[in-house]
Amino acid sequence: MQNKALKFKSILLVISFLVLPGFSKAAPLISAPTPSSVISGQVVTVAGSGFGSKAVIAPIKFDDFQAGNNGDSVATHGWEIIGVPPIISTEFPRYGAKSAMHDFTDTAQWDSGYYLGGMFDSASRLGLDQIYFSYYVYTKPLRTTSVLYNPASNYSVGDLVLWNNTGGDSKTMVWECQTAHTSSTPFDPALEYYNNYTYWKPVYSRNVKYGRATSGTGSDETRGNPQFNLLTQSENGGPSWSQGLNNGSDTNVFYSGDFFDPQGKLWPLTWHRIEVYVKLSSSAGATDGVRQYFSDGKEIKREENVATLTGIDNDPHFNTVFSPYYVSHEHGLPGDLWPVMPVQYKIFTSDFYVDKTRARVEIGNASTFANCTHREIQIPQTTWNDGQLEIKVNQGSFADGATAYLYVVDEDGSVNAVGYPITFDGILDTTAPSAPSGLSVL
Repeated sequence: MQNKALKFKSILLVISFLVLPGFSKAAPLISAPTPSSVISGQVVTVAGSGFGSKAVIAPIKFDDFQAGNNGDSVATHGWEIIGVPPIISTEFPRYGAKSAMHDFTDTAQWDSGYYLGGMFDSASRLGLDQIYFSYYVYTKPLRTTSVLYNPASNYSVGDLVLWNNTGGDSKTMVWECQTAHTSSTPFDPALEYYNNYTYWKPVYSRNVKYGRATSGTGSDETRGNPQFNLLTQSENGGPSWSQGLNNGSDTNVFYSGDFFDPQGKLWPLTWHRIEVYVKLSSSAGATDGVRQYFSDGKEIKREENVATLTGIDNDPHFNTVFSPYYVSHEHGLPGDLWPVMPVQYKIFTSDFYVDKTRARVEIGNASTFANCTHREIQIPQTTWNDGQLEIKVNQGSFADGATAYLYVVDEDGSVNAVGYPITFDGILDTTAPSAPSGLSVL
């Protein structure tokens, strides 16, 4: 993006805050005119009504991974590390110059992630009874193809094809031909396990852990109760929650979509945004908790008045939150026995945001919140009250000159259904002016 000079020290944006059905809030009040453009990195004032309050205005953490040098560990950004340290990388930025890269190319190494908080160091515990976190993720298997499987075609050993249960979706898994294939031997992945993968072998992992939040009170900081996971799993029929016991195992598991599920599936080779909000029950088993999950701007699941705390180890809070951090390097299908089939990955992450409330500001690509397929989270600054708040503009991957729409989400999840239009006018130029030359002292 082209650097632009600062046009306004502060821009007053006024939005009409519409309240979704089921919430009794005052009608919006527009109080001032609105400029037509904003600059990325600029502090902007948003005025209106119905914003609610935010006791701690700044998020717990926001990291776009643009700072630092190529190859630096993300630990230099204040993250704790699990497994192989993810690094600041110029290899595949979502925008700007960098992102975080998790290296799973060594098939003997299954962990590479960063996290915030901790249990064993009491000073770093997050101590949250509700958590919102959001980030972008890109999964890059090192073997890939754009060739769709065609049952009328012949294939040789080593050929790679894309396949799903209808045979025609390019956003699906890669399979490698193991035995010469002709049109008389149609491909049926559901039978390949039972054929010992004689004809075709999958080359994507069956189990990638895309995120986790936990009390950290189990055998390590990745476990404990309360806990939930974001996984891809072959044997589960779409997004669902699975409650567990308070034994430190994988309880409150959230599946991001199964092998054939069209919603919430984190297809490889595409940047996806994940958003999770969980409010813990007031006590174990109490049905006053909330769970909410967005994938690529779409709400995949929202559950209210449910039990989100099924048991307690010794601290009923979320104390740690994890980035994507695990690839199994193995693949199987429903009912498999985890056959060893090494697969290699790189995972890239960007714009990791953690907060203790879902109150936030977003900029989206559609004039209604429900129709947004691309949203960028904004960074709250020093003011948030019912009629006014401040944000630092995060343009993200929106292009210079693009029109986008501003949204405010309050702590109850209410949002202005119709966005306020804005236009991006480049990024803030923070370069210091050159020292003057040719001066003399009289």
